[in-house]
Amino acid sequence: MLRALRVHACTWNVDRQPPPNGNNGFYEWLLGRKLMGKVTTYWDLSKESRENSNETTPPFPIEEFPDIVIVTLQEVEMGGVVLVREYTETGVMWTEAIVDALNKISEHRVWYKKVKSVQLVGLVLVVVARVEHINYVANVRVSLTRTGAMRGVWGNKGSVGIRATIYGKRFLFIAAHFVAHKHNERTRTLNYHASLKDLMFEMPVGVDSELDVLETFSTASRDSNMEDGIIEKRSRLTPFFRNLRRTPPALLEKEVLDKYDYVFFLGDLNSRLHGLKGTDIRRLVRNKEYDRLICHDEIRQGMISGDTFDGFQEALIAFPPTYKLDRKTDLYDTSRRKREPAWCDRILFRVCLPCEKSDDDDSNDHNVDGVNRNDGNNKQEGENRALHGSFPYLNSSSKLMYSMPQFSVPVENVNEPLNRTDDDVVSLQSSTSSTSSEGAVSLLGKSDSVLSDVHYRSCYLETLSKMRAQNLQIPSFTHRDVSLDETESLPTFLAARRSTCIDKRFNFFPMIPNKMLVFDYHHVQALRHSDHRPVCAQFRVSVLSFEKDLVDSVLQKVNEAFYLEENYPLHD
Repeated sequence: MLRALRVHACTWNVDRQPPPNGNNGFYEWLLGRKLMGKVTTYWDLSKESRENSNETTPPFPIEEFPDIVIVTLQEVEMGGVVLVREYTETGVMWTEAIVDALNKISEHRVWYKKVKSVQLVGLVLVVVARVEHINYVANVRVSLTRTGAMRGVWGNKGSVGIRATIYGKRFLFIAAHFVAHKHNERTRTLNYHASLKDLMFEMPVGVDSELDVLETFSTASRDSNMEDGIIEKRSRLTPFFRNLRRTPPALLEKEVLDKYDYVFFLGDLNSRLHGLKGTDIRRLVRNKEYDRLICHDEIRQGMISGDTFDGFQEALIAFPPTYKLDRKTDLYDTSRRKREPAWCDRILFRVCLPCEKSDDDDSNDHNVDGVNRNDGNNKQEGENRALHGSFPYLNSSSKLMYSMPQFSVPVENVNEPLNRTDDDVVSLQSSTSSTSSEGAVSLLGKSDSVLSDVHYRSCYLETLSKMRAQNLQIPSFTHRDVSLDETESLPTFLAARRSTCIDKRFNFFPMIPNKMLVFDYHHVQALRHSDHRPVCAQFRVSVLSFEKDLVDSVLQKVNEAFYLEENYPLHD
């Protein structure tokens, strides 16, 4: 019923530099530090075996190669006519270099194929998968948002998104390049909300339903055409007309994010450090006092206040700021401007779980943050209802499947969203002082969950070491079909002020919970080609795993039930 996928995410502002060829740092960025170390060891031992005529060869770590690779690049090209173009030759060259490098580093023992790529001027997002997973990837769509000069008419800044259903779980990958400079903190907040508000994917009604997912598993043996992704064609004036809508950003954000099981948000987010002098920042960096520095980080403060990345998580940062460095050196900006170091390049993620409320209790479904969903917004409610309620056989099939012993998987405790219901949010807000913006912060990972209240301009009440020393609740996540070992996972930072759960009515296969762990989050020091250091993160996520025979049996019973319901309806 469950399997674990290795997802590797990468971001790098390449500053108009070409792809590095045969660079071990480039391979480390695409694979992760631990796996690259094992591959290097394999190469060294293989060379020794050949030189010593030893027939014994070390094992190649095939199983540890990522299943899905997400790569975003910024400033692939800048300036001139490129500002009004989307795809460029340089962007295509980078995409091909990434896929070729993944296949080369594995010596073609593992084959990767591009699922989809999208480019907005200098911003590129590429999703790559191992070939054995391609047939389990469905409903791929892309969208883009311009937030650059001329009020977004030019695309020198913006965001792009790719959505896909992978093994029955809905994934959303968002890559962004926010506006630069320290004083533009407010503009970056607007960039964040625009990156979510303007994401639009044209999807058929009923997509990603239970039957749609089962059909994917049933027909996985046939070839898939991964070129069916559709870029939304919209006028450059669309942002101007959309601004006429007065829907609060928080509501729009929730409507976008809660449609997906897993959301990845990565890129050059240009987050800066506030409230510290440049000399103090450099001193703390030299002393590797990252816990003290991160308290002044713009994104971290936005997560705590709820202004940005509410409900997102990020692995705790244990590497130095990734910007701004002199090219080909490890020195922070030595020019006349001496720009302050900052963690501009980030990888965040969001996991949604079903709300713990009854299906009949929808009193709060239409009122979030004091905004009535029904006020001029019946279209969205109708679309949500169409996903489940407009097809009689969907409800029938769901009841039938969930009654079958094959789908009766016991759900055990997992690392859950901080706020599971709207009542949790109301309780949290009422418990805080009206004169302060306190929220709830959780450190997740290593099978621990830590909860503390912090001020919106603080980071933690206590240091990480003290928090780890507390008596922590230990959740478990064990199923016979999947192994997500938490012992090596990294702690993550989570701040949530609103509900981060999915209404159970729109959560397909609710007996199979979402789960994500982080196993690596670091920068690659060896890649000194630009003024940014690349960053990568390794995740393991739980997805569905159904045997074809089981799926065919279920579909046959569903069809029989549908036939009986249509031809022999029961009347009270």
